[in-house]
Amino acid sequence: AASPLAVFCCACGQYLTLTRFKEYGGTRSARGAEKPPPPPAQAPQQPQQARNWWAIAAPEDFEFSPDIRRMPEEQLARVQELTVTRPNVGSITFHGATDVRGMDFGKIVKLSVGEVLVYSDLDMKPPVGEGLNKRATLTLCQCWAPADQVQQDEAAQERYRDRIRRMTEKKNAEFVDYDCRTGIWKFRVDQF
Repeated sequence: AASPLAVFCCACGQYLTLTRFKEYGGTRSARGAEKPPPPPAQAPQQPQQARNWWAIAAPEDFEFSPDIRRMPEEQLARVQELTVTRPNVGSITFHGATDVRGMDFGKIVKLSVGEVLVYSDLDMKPPVGEGLNKRATLTLCQCWAPADQVQQDEAAQERYRDRIRRMTEKKNAEFVDYDCRTGIWKFRVDQF
């Protein structure tokens, strides 16, 4: 079920990137949309034992809540409600307790505009319920509706939202919300 969902997210991202959308009185191409700001300049390196880099690996633009980069190893074995965020792109909240010791988030999680992949390398994928292959809530940013759906017509916005809901449910995911004005799409999956 994960592969069709990944293909679906990728296809939606490509479609939304190619369409045009109206943004508060002006129209612009999604291709011309502002890129997310570059990651902030690196702070001076702290001693390795204080940051626990030996325990996990992740791209620098990933943010974690709770901040697993600062947790001692014993807490990394049971991180509750772990959220992985790439600012202006999206986030994934993994429900329940997650053992993140030794995880390489850069190889396991891909968060791009309109696309989320977890365990794209099937050889790395653990059984359902282990690692990150578990129930999760996904929030994708910059998922813009076509311009004709984003006009001030609330009925058209609701029809487009319903279309996103049906597409989400068709891929065995649970629709949570979609907002045409903000471009934020939220849904849940039972596994990856």
